[in-house]
Amino acid sequence: MEFKKLNLRKNPECVICGPNPTITELIDYEEFCGVAAFGDEMLLSPDDVISVQQFDQLRRNAESHILLDVREPHEREISSIGGSILIPKAQIDKMNRDLNKEDLIIIYCKAGIRSAEVLIKLRQKGFANLKNLAGGINAWAKEIDNSIPTY
Repeated sequence: MEFKKLNLRKNPECVICGPNPTITELIDYEEFCGVAAFGDEMLLSPDDVISVQQFDQLRRNAESHILLDVREPHEREISSIGGSILIPKAQIDKMNRDLNKEDLIIIYCKAGIRSAEVLIKLRQKGFANLKNLAGGINAWAKEIDNSIPTY
């Protein structure tokens, strides 16, 4: 194994280490990325989560449930899980009156982040029987139905 040492000069226009830095402290993750961080408010209990294998078994047993897709319409054009209804995360406040607060609602998105946020929001609105599909549609496609494209 060999190592080479490269000497680099500082970029005089660097916003962190230049002579006039504009970033002088850590930034807010939620503000920067537009999603909640995995802080205490994002942690779901194990009872709030359903694995793709558990959900597959639920479907095979024909157990009553609503499958809620909270992705955007352009994402749904790429892939979806059969039998789901689409209510994008941004519209959930307007549409939740159409959902029964006692029904089992399985919520999914691409990887599980947005659906976890929706679960928390719906729980605060009085919905009692909610589950977040762990890993979202990408986990479903990888582990249950590989005919579904991932993105």
